[in-house]
Amino acid sequence: NGEEVKLVKSTDKALYPSFGYHVYAMNTFDEQTQDTTIRTDLGYFESKIHVQTTSDKVIKSTYNGDGVEVDNMYLDNVASLRLFNHGTPIFAHDFRKQEFQPLITKDFLNKSILRKLYFTRADAKALYYDALIGIPDASTTYVVELRITPDGRMSKKLR
Repeated sequence: NGEEVKLVKSTDKALYPSFGYHVYAMNTFDEQTQDTTIRTDLGYFESKIHVQTTSDKVIKSTYNGDGVEVDNMYLDNVASLRLFNHGTPIFAHDFRKQEFQPLITKDFLNKSILRKLYFTRADAKALYYDALIGIPDASTTYVVELRITPDGRMSKKLR
């Protein structure tokens, strides 16, 4: 109809809602479950791990082939660990990335997600698990070893 329209490129992300901008997290429906029976000198242990997404958002900015910044949104995860000895519960905890802050810098945790939690090994004194905390779609990852004793005590160390 002959009207002149002026287009201005903005980097202000606060304007997104005005244009119906809606982002779906790239890992919205990711779920992991691991049930393991472990035989040790102390008897049999049943380990149940369930990792699922939460509503906590992590934004990772990248640049496409044209040099335009693209924000990808990911949802953080929570990892539930339940440990039983002959049917008796000895350990239950929901792990979130924030509780690893004494071992990992806060700046890194703000850009990362709790990727995975899995059983690695057992010895005569404890069961060992690895928690992977990393930046989405990148190889940068911290591995934290969790050591859980048969009486339910836990310790953490960076691997």
